[in-house]
Parts: sequence; structure tokens; C-alpha cells
Amino acid sequence: MGRRKVVKARTRRALWRNWGYLMLPLILWAWFIAQLGPAPIAVMSTLAFGFFLFQAQAPCCAQTRQGEWCRNNASGILGGCYLKNHRWQNVRMLVDRATRQKAVNGVLRGVDGKAATVSAAIAFCALLVSIGLLLVNMSKA
Repeated sequence: MGRRKVVKARTRRALWRNWGYLMLPLILWAWFIAQLGPAPIAVMSTLAFGFFLFQAQAPCCAQTRQGEWCRNNASGILGGCYLKNHRWQNVRMLVDRATRQKAVNGVLRGVDGKAATVSAAIAFCALLVSIGLLLVNMSKA
């Protein structure tokens, strides 16, 4: 007799692809209900923030030769799609002052980009607060 799998392979892949979104409720639970210290919350927030920057599904906001947006999905807010020229074009657009607004509009044009951006902002705020609490606790000791 074979072992029965609790979670199907398709569900496992979907959970692995979106694990950063599952970290946000875990961070809120750790913060308000379990009342863990700031160190574990800082670690979880860093992991979630890194996920949204480099792994979450977001639209590729590189511009094609025709001047339109690339229609492929990117890996993370900062990354591009599978095309070599698009890989780090988002970062270059964010650094350049003239194209910064285009990059933000490109990321925010889809629901998945908006979800990744808002979630990254939440994770970043949780990270800042937990690091601040960690520094305050260290200064008291």
C-alpha cells in the first residue's frame, strides 16, 4: 500500500509559489496574539519582504520596442520576466528619476502587482517597527 498524500502536488506548488503571502498573517499572529519578541518578527518580515521584491508574481514593467508594456509575468517587484533585456530593467527604471513614475505605474497596472506592492509595504513597515523595538530593548539592557 502506498502512502496517501495529505496535500496534492498542485496545491503544494501553489503554496510554495505564494509562501510570502502566507507570512503576512503569520506576522500579524506573532505580533498581536502570540506576542513574540521583535527578533522573530524581524526575521519573518525580512523573509516576506525579500519574497515580494524577488519572487512574488508581478507584471514585468519593461517597455517593448513598440513602446508598450511587456505582457509577461515577472519574478518579484524588482525583477523582470524571462527575457534577458527585461531582467533588471525595473531596477534601472526605479533608479532613474525620469522613469521612476513609469516603473511604478507599470508594477501597479495589474492586481498581482498591486497585491505584491501593498504586501511589500506592510512587510517593510513590520520590519522597521520590529527593528526599532529591538534597538529600544537593546538600549534598555
